[in-house]
Amino acid sequence: MEEKEILNEVNGSGKDKARRILMYIGWGLSAVLLVCGIMLISRVMKLNVLTTPYMVILIASVIVVTGVIAFLQKWMVSGIITKIIAIAMSVIMVIGSRYLGATSKALDKMSGMKTQIDNVCVYVLKDSTYESLDDLKDATFGISQTLDRTNTDKALDMIVSEIKTSLVPKEYQGAMQLIDALYNKEVDAIVLNSSFLSVFEGVDNYSDVEDRIRSVWSADIKTDIVDNNNNNNNNEEPTSDPYDQYKNFLYGGDDVFTLYVSGIDTNGSPMVNRNSDVNILITVNTKTRQILMINTPRDFYVPLSISNGVKDKLTHAGCYGIQVSVDTLEMLYGVNIDDYIKINFTGFVDVIDELGGVDVYSEYDFMPRHGTQHFTVGYNHVNGTEALGFVRERYSFGSGDRQRGKNQMALIKAMINKCVSTDTLLNYENILGAVSSSIATSMTTDEITGLVKMQLSDMKGWDIQTYSVDGKGDNLMTFSLTAPNYVMVPTQSTVDMAKEYLRQIYAGETVQVQ
Repeated sequence: MEEKEILNEVNGSGKDKARRILMYIGWGLSAVLLVCGIMLISRVMKLNVLTTPYMVILIASVIVVTGVIAFLQKWMVSGIITKIIAIAMSVIMVIGSRYLGATSKALDKMSGMKTQIDNVCVYVLKDSTYESLDDLKDATFGISQTLDRTNTDKALDMIVSEIKTSLVPKEYQGAMQLIDALYNKEVDAIVLNSSFLSVFEGVDNYSDVEDRIRSVWSADIKTDIVDNNNNNNNNEEPTSDPYDQYKNFLYGGDDVFTLYVSGIDTNGSPMVNRNSDVNILITVNTKTRQILMINTPRDFYVPLSISNGVKDKLTHAGCYGIQVSVDTLEMLYGVNIDDYIKINFTGFVDVIDELGGVDVYSEYDFMPRHGTQHFTVGYNHVNGTEALGFVRERYSFGSGDRQRGKNQMALIKAMINKCVSTDTLLNYENILGAVSSSIATSMTTDEITGLVKMQLSDMKGWDIQTYSVDGKGDNLMTFSLTAPNYVMVPTQSTVDMAKEYLRQIYAGETVQVQ
């Protein structure tokens, strides 16, 4: 009998010891959960996307859940269940913190665009024997008298420093005369901003210029972008906290603001100056919950802000810098643009591939000039390269550039639809990295997260209205080229209608595009 009692005591003490160990493990897991919760809260606070009420709920939830899990460790069954919950929640919080950290880094990389890059090159004929600057020490150089002269002079100084030989370049009026001089062998090499090669697109006898010349030297020259300080469209008094969610969201002091979306088609950084093939104004009224999107065709024939009244294609404004595009559109529509977003569509090849391809809707059956995929009417699954062929094509359509603009919007819509799918979470960081390498914006991180915060505080939907100005095709002289070039002469009634829609949305009236 005594032996049995002793065994019971031993077994009882063993069970108590096991319970205590499990309880200590549970408390340890609770501590880990609390640390993970604090890490998540700090990430959310840094990202600044939640309003104060939501932050209070998040903090309270972490404290309460951790406390409840720690308290329930006193009992065996509930303790085991809550241990599993604690482990699962800790893993989720760590993953969430990692995603938030990656998001914060991506926003920092994309936002606050203050500089632009001009890629200036030394070009020679493709069949020449010149291979490097050293081969050009005794060569004759050509430059433009006025075209991008500041960057050209900077490049010349760099060239002189590298070859240690003084240069007296021949000067020509513009890019076309400079190319002619190289073709005719009046000079051995020319110094030209690479962005201006794109202005020869579609020009007779010059459209193959990139196949006839090659670069033997290049330099990326960075310059500061002059801020136009337009963050007060309605002349309202700026608020000290434009992200106050308890009243009305204010962007730089305004409840109505306009963003400019510029799309370029090139390899490399979106900060490089290039033709702007996509030109969309997005005007947002946070009170009426309306968004107005106005598309302006790339070939629109308008005076540039730097051309002293001489007309040019709108797309060419991008060669002179993003601010020239901004100023030119402000002149056209009489509206102040608060910020701009610059997208490199070529870089979106990587984004689409990381997404595993997207399903894009085509309104036409066609085969792109520069592509391998034949598109049929309806949804087509495409990878990055195939998608690029889809958004580049315009010659297959009777409406030309107008349809290309629609296809670009269709691809963006397809990407958004894929991004909100659960599959995206499995490759979130790679996708975010590809996106941040393809987009640059003058918006600050606080302004971007402020927009997110506004939406989270009021989950009402948005009424999105879209409009595109129109015109008629013609061949006319342009500021950037002293030769006839295909342009779209604006139909003034469509421009006037766009102005009226802008007036309505700024006045707080309901916009209904006809």
